[in-house]
Amino acid sequence: MKADQSLSEMSEQLKQYVKTTTEIVKLEILKRTVMMSSLLLLQLLLGVLLALFMAFLGLAIGFYFSTILKNYSWGFAVLAAIIGFVFILVAVVASKQIKLSLQNKLLKQMYQDAF
Repeated sequence: MKADQSLSEMSEQLKQYVKTTTEIVKLEILKRTVMMSSLLLLQLLLGVLLALFMAFLGLAIGFYFSTILKNYSWGFAVLAAIIGFVFILVAVVASKQIKLSLQNKLLKQMYQDAF
């Protein structure tokens, strides 16, 4: 900084610095918002496709069990019991680990460019 620089010039430079810094922060927030939105949309699409796959797979397995047991009600009841057992097993045993894993993955994705 020059010694003969006036206070008004320094004030103007400070204003420009604050304006530039604010723009950089806005752009960084926009970048992270777009990244997270695209990740969310991708996860949503994959989730819908997985749900459709599981639904049709469930129907196929239900009909298979129905053929084996020669009764539609019992075939789908056996499938529902298996799904219920797996759900309870996951809820009791692995729910905390799955939650932590998803949180870590989300935080890692959110801050991948931060450092």
